[in-house]
Amino acid sequence: MRRFAITVGVLWGFASIGFTIAIGIGAPEPQLAGRLYASATAAAALALLTRKLATWAGDEAVPGFEELLSPPADDDEEAPSPIAFIEQSVRFSCTTAGDLHSRLRPLIREIAGHRLTRRNVRLDSAGHQERAEAMLGPELFELVRKNRPLPRDRFGPGMPQEQIEQAVAVLQGLE
Repeated sequence: MRRFAITVGVLWGFASIGFTIAIGIGAPEPQLAGRLYASATAAAALALLTRKLATWAGDEAVPGFEELLSPPADDDEEAPSPIAFIEQSVRFSCTTAGDLHSRLRPLIREIAGHRLTRRNVRLDSAGHQERAEAMLGPELFELVRKNRPLPRDRFGPGMPQEQIEQAVAVLQGLE
C-alpha cells in the first residue's frame, strides 16, 4: 500500500506543479486549469480510497498498478481457430472483390489443387488446364486459375454466397 500511495502522490505532485505553472504564467482559462487540477486531485483520492478499501476487505492478492497496466500473459490468448478464419474470409469475400481475391481465393485454390492432385490433375500445369476446367466448371476454374489478375475495383462487389456454396459443393464432389 505504501508504494502505491507514493506513486499516486508523485502523480498528484506533477499535477500540482502543472497547475502552479499554468496559473503562474497566466493561463488563458484559469477556471479550466482549476477544474483539471480538481479532477486530478479527486482521481488521486479515489485511487487511494479504492486501494485502501480493497486491502481492508482482506483481499491479499490486490493487483498493483504495474500489474494492471501490463499486457496479459501469452498463455491466456488463444489464436483464432481455422474455422473462424474461414468463416471470416467467406463473409468478407461476399462483401468486396478485393477480399475475395486475397482471402478466400487462396483457400479455395489450395483445396482445389489438393483435390485435383488426387485425380492426377495439376492445377498449375498448362497441359492439365482443360481437364481442371472440366472438373471444376468454368466459374470455379476462373476463380482458382493461375495468374488470375487482381480485380479492377477491389471495393466492388464480391462473390454472392450462393456462388460460394456452389463452389464448395463442386469441391466436395471431388473427394
